[in-house]
Amino acid sequence: MVSESDSEYGSDSGSGSDSGFEVTDDTSPGAETTPLADNEEPRGDEFTEVSPELFAQISQWTNDRDESTDDLEEYVRTSSPALLDELQGFIGDHNEKGLRGQCVCNILASVDANPAGNSEQSVSNWSTGANGAAHRGEAYRSAKKSKTEVSHSKSNHTAVSLQLVCLDEHNQYCDASCTGKMYVYSEYATKLYGWADTSGIWDKAAQAAVADGAKLTYDVTYLNPMVLFEKVGSVSHHANKTSFNEEEVIKTVRGILSIAVAVKTSGEGGADWDLITKTIQSLVKVIKRSGTNGSTENEMKVSYDSRGLAPFNVTYSPLGAQVHRVKLTTQANTKNRGWGGKNKDRTRFASGYTLAVAVDYFQCNGAAAPQRGGVWRYGSTTGAPYNSWTLRGMTQAFFDSMGINVNTNWSSGKSW
Repeated sequence: MVSESDSEYGSDSGSGSDSGFEVTDDTSPGAETTPLADNEEPRGDEFTEVSPELFAQISQWTNDRDESTDDLEEYVRTSSPALLDELQGFIGDHNEKGLRGQCVCNILASVDANPAGNSEQSVSNWSTGANGAAHRGEAYRSAKKSKTEVSHSKSNHTAVSLQLVCLDEHNQYCDASCTGKMYVYSEYATKLYGWADTSGIWDKAAQAAVADGAKLTYDVTYLNPMVLFEKVGSVSHHANKTSFNEEEVIKTVRGILSIAVAVKTSGEGGADWDLITKTIQSLVKVIKRSGTNGSTENEMKVSYDSRGLAPFNVTYSPLGAQVHRVKLTTQANTKNRGWGGKNKDRTRFASGYTLAVAVDYFQCNGAAAPQRGGVWRYGSTTGAPYNSWTLRGMTQAFFDSMGINVNTNWSSGKSW
C-alpha cells in the first residue's frame, strides 16, 4: 500500500519584516481612523479579498442596477442575507481613513482553489494529495500469471478573480472612471516517475505510464479568453515485450485540458512561440524506455511572466462590472497494466505552483484611486521540483520587482 503525506508549507508566522506586512490590521472595522491632512490626496485601500460568493454578488449587483435602485448593502440583504456580515466588513473597510463622502475605488479580489487546503486520500494501492493546483499521486500494481489494469486521474485548480469597485458614501457605484494595469506571474513544475519489473519463465509484460499537464488562462468580461500557457509532460516505462500504446495517457490529459500540441517522442520539443510564454524545458516531452526492468523520470516546467510584456488593462465603469479571472488548471493521469509471469509497476507524479497578480498605475477621474497591491497563492507537494521555500522566493521576487510590499511567508495572501 502506498502511503505518503504532503510537506507543510506556508505556515511561518513571523511578522517583524521590513516588507510592510503586519499580522494585525489597524484599518479593520472599529479601528480609530486618521483624518486626511490638508495636502493629502484621498486614496483607497490596496486589495480587499472577499469570498467567491460575495465577489459574485457584488458583480451581479452591478449588472442588476437597471432593474433595482437598491444600494449594495440592501441588495445583499435581500438576495443573500448570509453574506451580509462579510459585506458590512467590506463596506466598513472601504469607508475608513477619513474617506467617507468621497468616491473611493478599491480592487476587490477573490481566490478560488480546489481543494482550498491540503487534501489527502489513500485507497488500496493508490495515494493522492493536493493543495489548489499542486497535486501528487502514486499508484502501485502487482500481479502473477494474469492480466490486470488500473488507472487514476487527478484534476485541480487555483484561480484569482479581480474587479475594480468604486463606491460613494451611500454604497452606490460612483459616476467616475478609473483604470489600472494588471500583471500576472505563474510557474508550474511537475516531476514524473514510472517503474516496471517482470520476472519468471512465462511470457510477460508490465507498463507504467503517467502524464501531468497545466493550463493557465485569462478571462475578462466582454473579451475573448486567452491561453497564457498550456503544457504537458509524460513518462512511460515498460518491461519486456508489449503492445501497449505509450501515448494513450498523455493524449487523455491533453484532451481534458484542450491542449492542442503535438506529442514529441523524444528529445527537446522546443517552445511554441505563438504562446506568450517562457518555457524552461520542452513544450511536450515524452521519455520512453522499452524492454527492460527499471525506471524513468522526467520533469516538466513552465512559467508565464507579464512583466516584460504589455500588461492587462483593468477599468471601472458604473455601467457594468468588468471581472478579470486568471485560472491555473492541472490534470494528471496514470495507467498501470501488465500480464503473465510476475509483473509489477509503479507510477508517481508530484507538482508545485505559484500564481500571483499585481495591480498598479491607477488613473482615476472623480474618485480616489486604489493603492498598488497584489494577491497570491502557492503550494507544493512531496517530491515536487519546486518546494515551498523555492516558490516563496519566486513569489516574493515578483512583488519586490514591482515595488509592492508583501511578505510571502504565508502561502496565500494579499498586500495590506
